[in-house]
Amino acid sequence: MKITRRSFFGLAGAGTLAALVPQSVFAQDHHETPHDISFVQVSDTHIPDTSGIERTRKVVDAVNSLSLPYDMIIHTGDVSNGHGKQEDMVTAKKLLTFKKKTLFVPGNHDVTFDHSEQHEATFENVFGPCYNSITPVIGLRFSFFNSQAISDRATEATRNRAWKKLGEILSPPTPTILFCHATGLPDFYKNENHAGWKEETMTKWTRIMKAAGVFAVLAGHFHRDEMHVRDGIPFHIAGPVVGWWGRQSSFRHWVLKDGQLTYRTIYV
Repeated sequence: MKITRRSFFGLAGAGTLAALVPQSVFAQDHHETPHDISFVQVSDTHIPDTSGIERTRKVVDAVNSLSLPYDMIIHTGDVSNGHGKQEDMVTAKKLLTFKKKTLFVPGNHDVTFDHSEQHEATFENVFGPCYNSITPVIGLRFSFFNSQAISDRATEATRNRAWKKLGEILSPPTPTILFCHATGLPDFYKNENHAGWKEETMTKWTRIMKAAGVFAVLAGHFHRDEMHVRDGIPFHIAGPVVGWWGRQSSFRHWVLKDGQLTYRTIYV
């Protein structure tokens, strides 16, 4: 079903919206349903971990030979495993030899939670901007955000700077998919729920995103396939490439078609 301004408000009233374009992006009448696009998401390669290197090679081969159409690859963080070491990032970049355009966001193993501002320049020199937006097709924005910088472990100065950067890359309101690594959501492992970021942090983050037109967040970090909804925004978390905790390597093939976002998980 194609989502138009009229049909959107009907769905909103019925409470049936999922990963569809949110109401806030229709503040101006010229916002139409985004054009179709497909892309690949890869996450958590953790190079130069031994399994990260071995499995990255296999995933790169699988993506490069993928028969499904796609326009680009997005890596949602923990590209490297050196907590800011440039040599590990360079090694990762050399291994990630995709045939199509590839964009990256940093993870906590790339830039850390505590002092990401100290490692952003290194990451950007190797992989590109930590805070950025592009227009991949008419009517759609892809935004790339170093979410570690708003975590509760970051300094107040780092958080304030990151909030400002978030506002900049999400201006003006436009239908947006936001790519990041950590989400701040509670993490369930060892049969226990582990607290995420503080309520005020999560509320501020989702409030900014909703006002700007973010209708989906694509992330990594958990090393599991999960999907959560926070304040009406779906958070889609992809599985890893690296083999920690017995995980099988995987990547996702995403399609935005007629205003609806879907994916396949492809195992390697």
